[in-house]
Amino acid sequence: MEGKEAAFLGKVTAGFTHELKNVLAIIKESAGLMEDLLSVTPAGAFPHQERFSRALTRILEQVERGVDLSTRLNRLAHSPDFPLATIDLNDTCRQMVLLCERFARLKGVVLRCTPSDTNPTTMTSPLHFQMCLFWALESLWNQMKNGGEITLLVEPKGEDVKICVVCSGELGSEDAFHEDVTCAENWMVAVNTMEHLGGRMEKGHGSFSFTLALPAETK
Repeated sequence: MEGKEAAFLGKVTAGFTHELKNVLAIIKESAGLMEDLLSVTPAGAFPHQERFSRALTRILEQVERGVDLSTRLNRLAHSPDFPLATIDLNDTCRQMVLLCERFARLKGVVLRCTPSDTNPTTMTSPLHFQMCLFWALESLWNQMKNGGEITLLVEPKGEDVKICVVCSGELGSEDAFHEDVTCAENWMVAVNTMEHLGGRMEKGHGSFSFTLALPAETK
């Protein structure tokens, strides 16, 4: 039943994001037309021309942000369509950072992504892996104070592809932080799910860091 529920939510969300992108396209086209009209208006003919121009620039910037968000959400919504697929870890991390920015921001935490110079890939369940990554990040920012940062580093290591999650800020004792994070319910669920996917979650080599690892895709 859970698979059908995920498929239902994915299908409805995917359809919604397509409609949202259509709305954004119309706003972008209209704002662009207004910019064109302002550009051919003689100087001084319109007393608020500069203010309108700045406002239109902000509108277009937010439209681009909205398109990016809806595109990422659309990809996430299509995850249940593929029980097993090749995923690009660089792209997956960028997507998760973008989709989770608000949740982290409410905790006063900044999310960052440092992609690999290569494009490491793995064959896995896109939906379940993204769930693991979200649960891991949520478990971390729930233990962090305002002003903290979480950085996702994509690292191909031998036969594995890894996402190293590094935390910084006022974190207190590393041992206490590690215990609080790894005892969180969703962290433990993520650990079990990663094992089911043939991967693992473990303490990283650096301070206040954790690693999610999966087998690299054989070319």
